[in-house]
Amino acid sequence: MLLPVVRHLATYLASTPPQRHHERHPVRQRAIVLHGLANAFAAFSGQFATRANGDPTAIWVIEDVSRGGFGALLDTIPGDGLRAGALIAMQQAGRDDWWLGVVRRYRRTGESEVRIGVETLAQQAMPAELKPRAASSYAAVPGIRVLLIREGSAPGEVRAVMPCGAFDLRTTLEWNDDGTRLQLAPVAIVEQANDYELARYRLTPVG
Repeated sequence: MLLPVVRHLATYLASTPPQRHHERHPVRQRAIVLHGLANAFAAFSGQFATRANGDPTAIWVIEDVSRGGFGALLDTIPGDGLRAGALIAMQQAGRDDWWLGVVRRYRRTGESEVRIGVETLAQQAMPAELKPRAASSYAAVPGIRVLLIREGSAPGEVRAVMPCGAFDLRTTLEWNDDGTRLQLAPVAIVEQANDYELARYRLTPVG
């Protein structure tokens, strides 16, 4: 459990901090932002209007954007839930698609102004319900709601954004993708935060 924390500290406390991989371009665009895994799952499932809990929406002003992320300006101080490491879903004004991202930088620049840097995890994420392999044939067994990410994953692998504590190296999961049964064998956990963890799985057909 400590390894992801140690890797993160080793990277960001190094004499040369991590550099951006993609050039950012200035923009000026409003966006709807949702906080947390439950709301991100609802957004990518197309059920945000009816499934999101409470009123988690915020309007951000996007100031620059690249393939790897974006920077935003907030004119009000957000709640305690929005800090470095927080998971968000973002929809630009005038668009129907959602982006999935993680807050990497959080800096107050005034009495009620905050600048935020977000790393994009995916521009496409697949909502899925996974069950332990041994219990996948039992319809009554509750599944684990996750967001699966193919883009940026290693060949033959998929990344899963899942609730905290859901990843287990000893447990293989199964996914019924519109009638096609797929097996997800755990590889490694990549990142952990307060309400989610990001893990790698090897994806293979069942049969």
